[in-house]
Amino acid sequence: MRPRTPSLFVVIVCSALAAAGCSSGCGDEPPPIAPPAADPFSARSSDGFGARAAPGSASVVRRLDGDSLRRRGSDRPNIVVYLDAEPDAGGAPLEVRFTAELDEEQPDAELEWDFGDGTVEYGLLERTHRYEKHGEYEARLTVIVDSERETETVDIDVEEVAFDVSMDADPDSGPVPLRVAFAAEVIDDIDGPFTYHWEFGDGATATAPTATHIYRTPGDYIAKVVVESTNGQRGVEEFEINAEPAD
Repeated sequence: MRPRTPSLFVVIVCSALAAAGCSSGCGDEPPPIAPPAADPFSARSSDGFGARAAPGSASVVRRLDGDSLRRRGSDRPNIVVYLDAEPDAGGAPLEVRFTAELDEEQPDAELEWDFGDGTVEYGLLERTHRYEKHGEYEARLTVIVDSERETETVDIDVEEVAFDVSMDADPDSGPVPLRVAFAAEVIDDIDGPFTYHWEFGDGATATAPTATHIYRTPGDYIAKVVVESTNGQRGVEEFEINAEPAD
């Protein structure tokens, strides 16, 4: 049997491969195909947040999943302030004890107290303030933590009269000269001692729990007593006196 000669097709293919630089021989495996270049935008960063950057770029755009957002959000301070004032109403001068409480411990918190009467103080969760004049005030506490601010307010009502006083005048009318006996008594449960100041309406005054005054000129007068406690609080009462002409 005669040996088989290569077919014309095989000769042509091998010639073409030789011309293309094939040095492995026609019977060898073709060279492996190189994998495509990796997409620079498909790789996740080592921190697990899915950072992606374009080739040659130094900037990183983070794609945060829900857990990452919650984890980052928890870094912001959660400030909840409770504020109490005792008492929140009363007669002038009124001494009020303020007590503040934070929902979470904030060792670096800054506290700013504004009592509404022009007085501002800093620090401490408890403060005592004395309101000298009657009026309505808004006390304000601002808590500052890492540039985050939370404010709580409480209204303070300072009245002109702190407690009730009863007053008696006997008699309260009659012809001049009219001799009247006055007496005053504190009827609220307030600790003494007290000072008394009487004004009888005709320019005369007295300083005692009881007083006697003679009206010598006919007319209508307003007698007033001011009772003051040791802490400066006051009670006031008035009485109308009618001094009639003599018979």
